[in-house]
Amino acid sequence: MLQHDTLLRAAARAIYDACYPGDEWAPLGFEDAERYATVHYRQAVGAAIEARAVLAAPVQPDLFGMTTPERFVGGQPKTIGMPGAL
Repeated sequence: MLQHDTLLRAAARAIYDACYPGDEWAPLGFEDAERYATVHYRQAVGAAIEARAVLAAPVQPDLFGMTTPERFVGGQPKTIGMPGAL
């Protein structure tokens, strides 16, 4: 559980509530999903961990666009911006 990391828990709760807004999406609320470690809860925690990594990674602008963190494209930098830019 995430009681020791309150910011990560808050992010997981926000993601859980946004992705699973009602009973038709997930049968349990966040507290119960956390208690039973449901797949919905684990997915929200995973998304919160990924979001924290993305938000903490430095984004360095380049001449043609923004370069995303390298780990998201098989270890190769990915440039967002002009197609075909080198």
